[in-house]
Amino acid sequence: MKFLDDQIVLNFLSISHGGGLQNALSFVHSLASLDITKETFFAVLKESSPLVGMCRANGIKLRSVKSGYYNRIKFELQSKNLFLKNQICFTHFGLPMLRSSGHCLNVVGCAYSNLFYPEIPFWSYLPRRERYRRYAIDEYRRLMLTKADYWIFETETLRRRAVEICGFPPHRVSVVKMAPSELVSPQKIIDEIRERFDSILPQVFRFLILSGAHPNKRIHLLGKVADHMRKRGVREFVFVSTMDEKHPYTHIVRQSFIDHGAGDYIVNLGPITPDNVASLIDVCHAMGNFSVLESFSNNFVEAWRMGKPLVVTDADWARDSCGNAAIFVDVEDAEETADMLIQLKNDAQLRESLVASGYEQLRSFLTPERKTRAYLDVIQRAKGMGFCSASERSTIHWPRNFYK
Repeated sequence: MKFLDDQIVLNFLSISHGGGLQNALSFVHSLASLDITKETFFAVLKESSPLVGMCRANGIKLRSVKSGYYNRIKFELQSKNLFLKNQICFTHFGLPMLRSSGHCLNVVGCAYSNLFYPEIPFWSYLPRRERYRRYAIDEYRRLMLTKADYWIFETETLRRRAVEICGFPPHRVSVVKMAPSELVSPQKIIDEIRERFDSILPQVFRFLILSGAHPNKRIHLLGKVADHMRKRGVREFVFVSTMDEKHPYTHIVRQSFIDHGAGDYIVNLGPITPDNVASLIDVCHAMGNFSVLESFSNNFVEAWRMGKPLVVTDADWARDSCGNAAIFVDVEDAEETADMLIQLKNDAQLRESLVASGYEQLRSFLTPERKTRAYLDVIQRAKGMGFCSASERSTIHWPRNFYK
C-alpha cells in the first residue's frame, strides 16, 4: 500500500452486518455524489464484506484483510509500518487500530451505547462466565476508545453522556445525525422480491422486528405480548423477525412464543440482505424496536422513509431520536404493550398520524449526502486540532459501577 500525505484511511474492519453495514454502504455510495477526488480515500476492510464491491464500484482503492480476529490483529499490529505518520484514519464505527495511537490521527464513530449507561446492567441476563467475558470486552473497548483523538456520536444524548459522565473533552466530540440509508427507500423495492415476501408471510397484520439475534433486542418478550393479544380475541397478526436460525437466541425466542401458546404468531425469515430490506418493509404494516439500549437504530429512519408506523422502547435514547414519530412502550409490561399494539392494528387514523409524523421527523435528519459531508467536515476539524494531548485525554474517566 502506498499513501499520499492527505489521503484518508477509511477503517471498516469492525463492520460486518446490520445497521453498521447499512450506514457504511450508504457512506461509500454517497461519496460518488460529492465533488471529491476518489484518491482522497483508501479503505481497509474484511475481504468478505459487501463493502469491497461498493468501494470498487465507486473507484476507492482498498486493502482487504482475511476474516477472523487473528488476521485482523496481525494487520492492525503493522499499522505504524503501513500508514504514514499523521495519516488521518476514520473508523466509521469501532475502535482505533492497534498501535495506531500517536501515529495516525484517529477519528472514530462511537456507537457502544452501553459504555455510557453505567446505570443499566446491560449484560445481567447472561450466565456468570459469559457475563464476565463481556465485561472484559467492554474494558478493552474503553481502553481503545480512550486512545482516539476525536469522537463522533449519533445522538446528542450520547454526546452529552460522554462529556458529562465520562469526561470526554467537549471540543473533541461531535454529533453526526443519522440519515436514511441510500439502500432503503420506496424506489429500492424489487417487485419480485416483494411478491416473494408477501407470498410466504401470513395474510394478516405484520409487525416487523428487523434485527439480528441478540437479547438486547428483547424479542423473546413478545411471546408473552402475543399471548395477551390472543387472549383479547385478536388473532389476525404476526411478528416477523430476521434472526439467524442457527443463533442460540433465536431458539430462545421461538421457545418463548411456544411456551406462551403463541408459536403461530412469529415467522422468522432469517437475515435479509441490504438490497432486500426495502421490499420486506413494504409488505409489513408496522415496525418495532424493543431494545434495552441503542446508540441509534436504523429502524427509525427506515420506518419513516418507507411510510410505516413505529413502536419503540420508552427510553431517553429513543425519545431523543423519534420525537412524536413513534409509540413508546415498556415491553416488560406485556399487557400494556399488547394494548398498544392492538390499538395500532385497529386504528387506521393512528397509523396515518404516525406515518405523517415520521415524514416530518425525517426532515430533522440529514440526507445521505449531507451526512457524508458532515463526516468529512468533522474529519477536517479533527485534522486542524491535531492529536489529542495527554492532558486532554486524562479527563476521560469511566464510571466504575458497571459490574452488575
